Amino acid sequence: MIETTMSELCGFEEGQNAFNDFIGLRDVRIEDDGSYYLILHVTESMLNPYRTLHGAVLFALCDSAVGSYMDSRQQPCVTMSSDMSFYRPAVEGDVLTARVIERKMGRQVNVLTVEVMNQRQELIAESSFHMYRVDRTKPGGK
Repeated sequence: MIETTMSELCGFEEGQNAFNDFIGLRDVRIEDDGSYYLILHVTESMLNPYRTLHGAVLFALCDSAVGSYMDSRQQPCVTMSSDMSFYRPAVEGDVLTARVIERKMGRQVNVLTVEVMNQRQELIAESSFHMYRVDRTKPGGK
């Protein structure tokens, strides 16, 4: 098992991943079988008025998990489309784990699913992403 940060894994410099740093998306775990996980500790600043995790933070967790997963494989991508289903609320103090699952890996378009579980192994949400591969060496990533 490897435990690292998203920035280290993807080769980002300090401050280059400002949004993810801002909401606390940083800890990555890769199991020996290649399973990829992005971890989020739910804090008070992430809650909506109902005292549950704001859906935008949950979506950011999934989007960042997919993006960093592809970056870690030297296949940088941007999101083309996605959908998300919310099943249970997450609350302050929860530790969420987003697991990335490959569905179809093409030359340009990749399809991945993300399952988000809490520390009690309850399914909180799942999402599907269509990702478009980009070339980081060209302006605009095309």
